[in-house]
Amino acid sequence: MKRIFKIIGVLFFLIGLLGCTSAGGESPAGPLHYLALGDSYTIGEAVYAPNRWPTVLAGMLESEIGAPFVVEYRARTGWTTGNLLASLEATPPERDGYDLVSLLIGVNNQFRGYPFATYRSEVPRLIDLALEYAGGDPDRVFVVSIPDYAYTTYGSYQRAADRQRISREIDEYNAWMEEYCASRGIAFFGITDITRRGIDEPELVASDGLHPSSEAYRQFADRIFAGFNTDRIR
Repeated sequence: MKRIFKIIGVLFFLIGLLGCTSAGGESPAGPLHYLALGDSYTIGEAVYAPNRWPTVLAGMLESEIGAPFVVEYRARTGWTTGNLLASLEATPPERDGYDLVSLLIGVNNQFRGYPFATYRSEVPRLIDLALEYAGGDPDRVFVVSIPDYAYTTYGSYQRAADRQRISREIDEYNAWMEEYCASRGIAFFGITDITRRGIDEPELVASDGLHPSSEAYRQFADRIFAGFNTDRIR
């Protein structure tokens, strides 16, 4: 009988070890909450929901950290910085705090020909809100660069001068955002170069001929995960 109790004790000990991460720390007590802010590139227009890059990234982080992620989206196809800002101010997210918040926004400002000054004036407020949702911790917030739709099927139908203008303006948006994130201590992940392989690698373009494909989003998630310090959210 003593031998049986000893075996049971060892089993409980081993089960306890399963609750620890490979780094030696304990897994978070409950699910981690991730808020993904943006536009069609965040909500994954033209791909199935499980293939959105925030969902793919969350799966990678789950495996690394050992705790489930609950991903909440505040994103819609066609949204500009102003649209996202209006939505957040009118209806704040339901949770008081999130373990992780991401932002990918701006392509519709560029596409609609809005003044670049509009982007520069609205992004700081969006970053302020993202930090607020993350409990004021910049380590729990990150920004992703704007993809370049000039290298899609849609883009290939445009005049060469227009394609060059699109890329030049997207570079301007991304360069400013990267510099601004650095000034706020927020991680910035560049994925634009992945989308610029879209014409030579059509598998990176979704069936609608305009948005990134599931494969492109997987590559987004791979790059972000490779540069992400999981100690930020343990």
